Amino acid sequence: MESDRVPPNNKLAERTTLGSMMRDNRVIDELLPMLHSDDFYTDAHRKIHVVILDLHSRRVPVDAVTVAEQLHNRSWVKDVGGYGYLADLWDAAPTGANARYYAGIVREKSKLRQLINLTAEIGRDAQECRGTADDLIDEASSQLLAISDAGRADQAVTLNEAIVRAFDEIDQRSNGQGMIATGFEQLDRLAGGLQSRQLTIIAARPSVGKTTFALALLRNHLFSSDIPQPSLFVSLEQMAGEAAERLLAQEGRINTHSLRRPRNLTPRDHEALASARSALWDRPLFILEQRRRNATQIAALSRSYRHRHNIGLVVIDYLQLIRADNRRLPRHEQVGETVKILRELAGELNVPVVVLAQLNREGEKMPGGKPRLSHLRESGDCEQDADCVWLIHNPLENGEEQSGPVRTCLIQVAKNRNGQTGEMVLRHHRAEMRFESIEESNPFGGRS
Repeated sequence: MESDRVPPNNKLAERTTLGSMMRDNRVIDELLPMLHSDDFYTDAHRKIHVVILDLHSRRVPVDAVTVAEQLHNRSWVKDVGGYGYLADLWDAAPTGANARYYAGIVREKSKLRQLINLTAEIGRDAQECRGTADDLIDEASSQLLAISDAGRADQAVTLNEAIVRAFDEIDQRSNGQGMIATGFEQLDRLAGGLQSRQLTIIAARPSVGKTTFALALLRNHLFSSDIPQPSLFVSLEQMAGEAAERLLAQEGRINTHSLRRPRNLTPRDHEALASARSALWDRPLFILEQRRRNATQIAALSRSYRHRHNIGLVVIDYLQLIRADNRRLPRHEQVGETVKILRELAGELNVPVVVLAQLNREGEKMPGGKPRLSHLRESGDCEQDADCVWLIHNPLENGEEQSGPVRTCLIQVAKNRNGQTGEMVLRHHRAEMRFESIEESNPFGGRS
C-alpha cells in the first residue's frame, strides 16, 4: 500500500555526513547554512547532529569522545544505538573532504519528504474544505517557496571574481546592455534607465497616470529596435483588451473617449487606428490578467515566461493589489514581504522589474502637494528594499490643480541606489493616454 512505502532517505549519506563533521570540525561551519537537524531521517542522526552543533557553538572540540559525553549527559546514548554506533560513524568517513556532497544528498532527500508531507496536507485540507481554493493555493505556494529556499548556502566570491564581474557589467553598460531605455532622454540621463536586476517602484496618487506611464515605457521598449526583447505586463487591475486599447491610443494619438464611442471616430481616427494596429502587431509583449494573485505566483509565472520567451522586462500593475503570501501579517508587513520577493525576482531573472504603487493622501498636505518616499501607501519597507523609486506628481498651478486635456507631470527620481536623484517634467496628454518629453528647463524648479 502507498502508506507502507518508506519516505526518501539515504542513511549512508547521513552517517558519512556526521562522521565527516566529527573528523574535521571545519566541515561544521561549511555545512551550517545548508543543513538542519530536521533534515536527517532517523531520530538517532537528528540527536547526534543537535549535539554536534551544541558542542561547536560552545567552542568545544567535536569528536567521538565529546559527542559520547554530551549524549550521556542528555540520556540519549541508548536512543542513538550506544557508544559503538559513534565508532561506526567515525569509521564511515575517513576524511571530511566530501562532506558537502554527502550533505547535499541528505538535504535533497529531506526536501522530497517535505514535498510529500505538504502535498498530503494540501490534499487533506482540500478534501475537508479548510478554506477557499485560493487560500489553500496561496498557503501551498508560500510553503513550496520555503522548501525551495531553505538550505541554500550563500557562496562568497573572491575579490578577483568580484572585479571580473564589475568589469563585465561596465562593458555591458558601455555597449548599451543591462539597461533598458525609458524612451525619455532626460529621464534616462537622470536615472540611468531601467537597470537589470533592479526593482523600480513607480508611485502616484490615483488617476495621475501611473498605468499610462508604465504602458508608455513598454511601448517605447517595443520600438527600441527592430527586434526588441519581449516584455511581460502583469495586470492586476485591467483586462488585456483595456491595456491594448491604451497602447493603440498612445500609438495613434487617438482620443480614448472616441474609442469608447466608436460613432464619434473621424476618418482621421479610423486611419490612425489602423496604422497603430499595424505598428503594434507582432510586437513582443505578453499581457497577463492576474487578479487575485500573490507575489509568489507572479514570480513563478515571470520565471516561466523568462525561460520560455526570454523576456527582458517585467512590469506589474500594481503593488497594493498583489495578494499577500501570508495574510496573517499586518498589512504593512505584507506589502514589505511582497517587495522583497519582487526584488529577489529581478536579481534572479537578471532583468528590470517595475511595479506600480499608490501614494497615500499625506502627500497632498505637503507644499504644492509634492509627495515624498514616506507617502508610499502601506509602504512597509518599500522605500528601503526597492532599488529605485520614481514618484509621479501633477504640480499645482497658482495653488490649484491643473485643468485641461494636457497637463505637466513632475517625475521625481526619489531614490536611485546606483545613481543620482532629481526631477524632470513630462507633458501628459490625458485623452490620448500619452506622455512626451519637455526639452526646456524644468518650470517647477527642480533639476531636469
